[in-house]
Amino acid sequence: MSIKGAFLSMQIEVKRPYPKGWLSYDGQIEKLVKRGLSVPDTEAAKRFLAYSNYYRFTGYCLRFQHKDSNGEREFNQGVSFADVTTLYDFDKELRDCIANALESVEISFRSAVAYHFAELHGAFGHTRPDNFDRRFTTRTTGDDGRPRPSQYDEWHNGLIEETKRSNELFVKHFQLKYSQFPDLPIWTALEICSFGTLSKMFKNMLRLDMRPIAVRYSLQASTLDSWIHTFVYVRNICAHHSRLWDKILAIAPQLPPGKKWDVVRKANNKLYAVAMLLNWMLAHDSFDPKIHADWKRSLTTIMDSFFLRFPSLMGYTGFPIDWKRHEIWTAV
Repeated sequence: MSIKGAFLSMQIEVKRPYPKGWLSYDGQIEKLVKRGLSVPDTEAAKRFLAYSNYYRFTGYCLRFQHKDSNGEREFNQGVSFADVTTLYDFDKELRDCIANALESVEISFRSAVAYHFAELHGAFGHTRPDNFDRRFTTRTTGDDGRPRPSQYDEWHNGLIEETKRSNELFVKHFQLKYSQFPDLPIWTALEICSFGTLSKMFKNMLRLDMRPIAVRYSLQASTLDSWIHTFVYVRNICAHHSRLWDKILAIAPQLPPGKKWDVVRKANNKLYAVAMLLNWMLAHDSFDPKIHADWKRSLTTIMDSFFLRFPSLMGYTGFPIDWKRHEIWTAV
């Protein structure tokens, strides 16, 4: 065996069977207490664990723990079951708040894409590949010599599948009355497709066609495309009720140039960036300013309460101490 081969073989960890078994609620609490968590009311704790999966609960324990000399997780001194459930409840409030903003942004964005694309290319312009970027519509050849579907083909077929699965009355009406089914007019199709399908459409539109939509939000087309991609990712986190407050974003947004964005740039893969982007979007395209004002007030209340209770955890959110004084928050 070569030296390189010997080195690589050393890196391969021998897999072993999963060793952990089922634990009763009493057993789960016993394990938490053994690791140093204070559980004054075991019955209340059992009721909570019956509601929330133990594994889900332990995700919220992580920021209250450290590793001992043996590499095992232990709770920091003085941490109680109530501390963890308070963090759990905060994250739920936060997800709801972020999801509310995402709903407004998504509806607005769907409307903007449908309006401008139809204006330029008509009701069924999305069924013509030449209305999209060539990189999206170009077909390649596989190793067997056969042509492969283009990304556009896959996107369009996916849109048709979403249409066929839809139970909306307006879709059923169109199916009964018009010959183009399962293709729908773009303003109808974008009402029933997923946010991800919409995001992929916008990303692959002709650059000139993207600009009037981006201008609506006072952004460059490439920046808006990046933001929407991030929003789709965050929306999925919220929809699956996953932990959001300390999430390191797998899909971080591209930020505009300029000094005022520097504070966000430092944390563009954390919750703070998502909040500031949503603030910008609501400010630039909300049909009712009250929606934006109410959302800002709600987020401020949630974050102030959290930082008052857990100041040591503030850094995990990406929010700087003086976040309410920064221009991205105050000027829009």
